[in-house]
Amino acid sequence: MIDLKTIAENGQHPGGPTDTEALIQQVLAELLTIKNTLRAAPRLPTIKGPTYSVLANYLSTSDFTPNDVNAWADCQGFNALHVDIIAPYSGRFANFLVMGAEAPGGAAAFALPSPLARLGAVNQNFSMDVPVSTRFASVRVQDITAVDATLPGYTVNAYPYISDGPIIPFSRGPFDLLPTTTISVNTASTIFRAAGNIGFSHYSSLIFVLTLTNSLSASGAVNLRISTSIDGTNGNFDDIVSFLQAAAAALPTGVYVARVAQAATGFNDRAVVTALTAQTRVDYFADRLRVSYVAASLGGSVIARIQVYGVV
Repeated sequence: MIDLKTIAENGQHPGGPTDTEALIQQVLAELLTIKNTLRAAPRLPTIKGPTYSVLANYLSTSDFTPNDVNAWADCQGFNALHVDIIAPYSGRFANFLVMGAEAPGGAAAFALPSPLARLGAVNQNFSMDVPVSTRFASVRVQDITAVDATLPGYTVNAYPYISDGPIIPFSRGPFDLLPTTTISVNTASTIFRAAGNIGFSHYSSLIFVLTLTNSLSASGAVNLRISTSIDGTNGNFDDIVSFLQAAAAALPTGVYVARVAQAATGFNDRAVVTALTAQTRVDYFADRLRVSYVAASLGGSVIARIQVYGVV
């Protein structure tokens, strides 16, 4: 190896050529050797790939299938896909599926088997991280419940990356089943809300959170219930959660939680229940959810919000 320090001090390389041209040739040869050595050395992998625009401002109730080749992320050299979903309109719900394929464009595409590849009942911004084993991946949107042309539609961006460990399942949410609502307890009629929520059958259990932010008058009371249906038909909604009756003396301001799981041994046949007893829950649920409330005694009002978390 050339000793540049010695050359600088003595004007020549000891034991080597003193001719300047020969010395330059030797330096260039050694630099080429160093370059080839570095080129052959292992390189750190690329941690994150480019961002792909899968969907932009989608305003339709028709299912979206990524047929455009540019909507498919090239996952070669990566093992996971990050998906950002922008859903600015809370009155619309949709299901999102991460698809895999060996070629872009949707031909022979299939839903990836990981439970993390499915996100149901999306009505606000969410992200997904999904293990990927196929060359290409993209996102399918289906079961869109509504469109408001005055508001932005769904936008989906995705990028592949290298995950250094398993992607751990976690809860998704919260989804607003009943946005913050002032319930006037002045009618004996049952009021139904959020009948359009769909996609909950993707989860293994659901956690419901009721938030009350004020109290009723002494004479008022209201029953708050959550029901489920496989197809959304009114006569097929079955109560699965009935919170403690909201009354001034019985249910003060606070947060109340109920968890419902899919029964391990299956659900026994029974008639559909539309007035489940207060402080009762049933361990099963189908794809659709809605909230109902009805006055048990008239008077006053209560401000309530019901959210749900889906556990993968």
